Amino acid sequence: MKRSFTAFTASVLLLLVIISSSVYSEIIVVPDDMPSIQGGIEEAKDGDTVLVMPGLYSENLEYYDKSIVVISAAGPDSTFLTPANPEAVVVNIAGGNSDETVFSGFTVSGGNNSHTVFINNGASPVIENNIFHDNLPIGVLDYAVIACWDSTGVPY
Repeated sequence: MKRSFTAFTASVLLLLVIISSSVYSEIIVVPDDMPSIQGGIEEAKDGDTVLVMPGLYSENLEYYDKSIVVISAAGPDSTFLTPANPEAVVVNIAGGNSDETVFSGFTVSGGNNSHTVFINNGASPVIENNIFHDNLPIGVLDYAVIACWDSTGVPY
């Protein structure tokens, strides 16, 4: 069954993001405030939200040890992420991130690395409400859409 996000659902989602943000948190809207998702991530500080409007984004994302929320405004049926470099990890979340770190509401496709989302150094993000398809290379023996490794390089 295909999910349908209405303007009402998007408004409720936006309201929840605003309410759940602390007094000191900021919402960085892509592409209004920053032209790219990665630009929003680089601008964000711990506790901030990068709110991504519907569209197609060709980027590889690096969270830089930040506890931030990266969320689409309209969900995975309207917000698409393809890697700028298909040979690299599409979303890299490494080290020091708490469960306040979120990646939500995207359709991610076109990654050709052995891992599409790489969670490293004991990070514990929330990965939810995403659709992943056409990401793994054919013939690779050690591959996973989402891979988790601890700080010693051991999968967990």
